[in-house]
Amino acid sequence: MTTGTPATLAAKRATTTIPIVMTAVNDPVADGLVASLAKPGGNVTGNAVLQPELTAKQLELLKEVAPSASRIAMLAHDDAPGLAVLWKASEERAARLGLKLERVDVRRSADFDVAFGAIVRSRVDALLAVADPLVYLHIARIADFALKQRLPTIAFFSEFVPAGGLLAYGPSLSSLTRRATLYVDKILKGARPGDLPVEQPTKFELAINLKSAKALGITCSARTRWFSENELQSVAVLEPETAPQVNRRNHLQHVVAVPRDVGNDDRRRDVPRQGDRNEPPAACFGR
Repeated sequence: MTTGTPATLAAKRATTTIPIVMTAVNDPVADGLVASLAKPGGNVTGNAVLQPELTAKQLELLKEVAPSASRIAMLAHDDAPGLAVLWKASEERAARLGLKLERVDVRRSADFDVAFGAIVRSRVDALLAVADPLVYLHIARIADFALKQRLPTIAFFSEFVPAGGLLAYGPSLSSLTRRATLYVDKILKGARPGDLPVEQPTKFELAINLKSAKALGITCSARTRWFSENELQSVAVLEPETAPQVNRRNHLQHVVAVPRDVGNDDRRRDVPRQGDRNEPPAACFGR
């Protein structure tokens, strides 16, 4: 089993016969890991995330919590596979939202302090941390930096929120890993990896750190409102003091949102989706 695109590419280069079950890979077709999502062929299968679509949604959520924001820094690993496609899609969505996106790259751990300095000098209004193993290793540093600079920040990893980050939106990595073990079970029982379609998540987690929101001056209102874009069916806004889902010990609000149209293009229509389609769509969100 592998996690992420770099590790999966390395495993595929090492063997074309040993089965490889991947988790949380961005675009396995574009990266040459599988022939197609429905019919992978070869020795690789597993699950893939929809990072360009997810990053677009993250930009929308940032705009929701910081409506006056006009410039967003995008912290990314510049050597990550698929970054060019992700950047193009993110720029297009940012433009539609009236946002200017500024990319700040890192390549190794020593680059983060330099990147943080560049973000401060650029005087951006918010920060988006792109999903990547290198970025994941430093989510606590990113959260601490964002709070000190009073930057509303969103990340892909839910672990970003208990570390002090404001928002996280994406599929559950632990859920993706559990789903991957089902592939292992099938392969051990005789199935061929190339015959097992690559799954995509349908269940996404929106996590909010209410303590960080308060520190940034972002407050929940008592009213319920609707988020009108296609991907989320509804977003409910509750006061932290009255929301029963709040874990008051760590000031976290965890919710699940079910997308309507994410990833429903022609290339993906015949691909199975993981998760329970009957999951309630309500989500708690605030500003």
